[in-house]
Amino acid sequence: MIPILLGILGCYVLAAASVHLAYALTGKRKPLSKHYVLIAGNEQNMMEWYMYSLRRLSLRTGREIKVSVIDKGCEDDTMRIAGNFARCGMSVDIACQKRDLAEVSAISSGNVFAGGEQESPLLAEEEIVVDLGMPAELAKLPLKYKKG
Repeated sequence: MIPILLGILGCYVLAAASVHLAYALTGKRKPLSKHYVLIAGNEQNMMEWYMYSLRRLSLRTGREIKVSVIDKGCEDDTMRIAGNFARCGMSVDIACQKRDLAEVSAISSGNVFAGGEQESPLLAEEEIVVDLGMPAELAKLPLKYKKG
């Protein structure tokens, strides 16, 4: 009986050691992060929902979600709502200065500022740019719709 138990224990230790060895050989990979760039106008009615959806995606997948909000001329509480999420611990960058519309459209379409010389500091490979004023762009966000 004891030799059988020792054999089972030995197999378990060997399996655990081989899993740890395989993990060490493949390298410790950092979880990938996503960066959403939200170009916002007067979006206070929906901004909280967008931010909650992104935070829920981060919690569900275990991936870090970074959010940059660009002010396209907000005259309501859109930026304050985004700021509340930043104060609550979510990784949110807010560009509060009002940008030229040509510059904002260049950011959303070509990954360069107007003029085409300098690459945008906000944009990189893992980033998703969403103009919240365009309904077709909202498909890029991980929004969960309520059925009811």
